[in-house]
Amino acid sequence: MAFAFTFDVIDVSNLSLRGKWSHVVRHTDSTSWKLNVCKVRTGKEEFLGVYLQSMLEVGTQWKDLVFTPDQRTLGIPCLLKWKKIVDGTFAADDTVRAHVVVRVEEIKGICPSPHYIFTTRSTDSDVVVSVEGRNLYLHKQFLSLNSPVFKQLFSQPLPPTRIYDIDNVKFDEFVNLLHIIYPGTGREINRNNCASLLLLADRFQIKHVIDQAEAFALREIIKRRKGKQSDDDLLRSFRLEHGFMGEIQTMDDMRRVSQTAAFLALDMATQNAIFHRSMTLP
Repeated sequence: MAFAFTFDVIDVSNLSLRGKWSHVVRHTDSTSWKLNVCKVRTGKEEFLGVYLQSMLEVGTQWKDLVFTPDQRTLGIPCLLKWKKIVDGTFAADDTVRAHVVVRVEEIKGICPSPHYIFTTRSTDSDVVVSVEGRNLYLHKQFLSLNSPVFKQLFSQPLPPTRIYDIDNVKFDEFVNLLHIIYPGTGREINRNNCASLLLLADRFQIKHVIDQAEAFALREIIKRRKGKQSDDDLLRSFRLEHGFMGEIQTMDDMRRVSQTAAFLALDMATQNAIFHRSMTLP
């Protein structure tokens, strides 16, 4: 298993000895990690140092004779001479980008699945979003890595309320999406949440959730229409079905859509599926 950190350190010429930490990032082994970029003084010379730290209370993450068995931090204290940073050779606009790739070769023992409660503030949450008037305490870098829409949202100035509002999203459906993208939660895509997950994943451009939801939907459609259409035709039908359902919120919407040329051009099975799904609408 491998994962990567990319961390931009701004105002690097004023970097302190303690340095700057990246936001905590969780990964598929349910372990939390963060990256530190700092100034290190060795004798009369100063260096740029880069460290990776495990956020477990007791660290047994690697075997290295330099460190004690419970050491949680591993890195390179003298990566680059400091004067090469400040003279502009490696810094652009007084910013340094650290990119670290970590490869986990072996995991031993039992690591319990994390239990996320997004409605209460945790030690590593660093951003607040509001959905239907309810606050959720989340992780800015993790969401930005998964979604370019979140990345753009969090790059904007912080609102006066210090809370980012997300409109036109149901609270329970958004929390369900979080449980799908956060690692190790054990949540799965099923018949009840597939449609809402696909709509939200499409809105926030979370490609891996879109792929998973479409794959699940395709398997379900194949069960319904096995032998009648090719896989490509089935997936096309599902995408059309999903696209129309995004426009249909009430029975009046259903009546309007059912008269459009695009709807009438659909095959009968897809039309029937859309009608069937609209039966529960107000």
